[in-house]
Amino acid sequence: MAEIATIVPVEGGWRVHSGRGREVVVEDIRQAAFDIARLIDPDRWYEIARSLVLVDTSGAQVHAFTVFFDWNNDEARVRAIADEVPPEGCRWYLEGSGVHCLRPGGTRLEAIAALAAELRENYGFTVDFGYDKDEWDGEPDRIAHLLLNAVNRAASSGVTNTS
Repeated sequence: MAEIATIVPVEGGWRVHSGRGREVVVEDIRQAAFDIARLIDPDRWYEIARSLVLVDTSGAQVHAFTVFFDWNNDEARVRAIADEVPPEGCRWYLEGSGVHCLRPGGTRLEAIAALAAELRENYGFTVDFGYDKDEWDGEPDRIAHLLLNAVNRAASSGVTNTS
């Protein structure tokens, strides 16, 4: 059975609390599952982190991830967003030109896809889905990741669905 941890935003990061009474505050949301898993069981932390379910304070499942803006975005516009309100559940990650997010969704892919659409519609940004395999849960997510990345790269290269 998968471990469950509650995650909430706090000043300067996110607080992660396991059902076993362990707690950690992380600055980089990409480390949330790994850091709490190390506290739960130092010998099995990687296994625990891969199946860990993050929930918000209401008990709803959420997904923690960082999405980076791709190289096609206007650099001045990316720097200017620091003064704007980020998408719900997200914080601007200006050092890496992207957003750290804690978002609901049936799967991580659904959460990321909804955010990518919101960033495009509300801010005019396209995203780069990256290549870090540890950010993707399992083989189906990796395949989805490659497909999303292919669509993104095709669009930024001028390929459209009518090409």
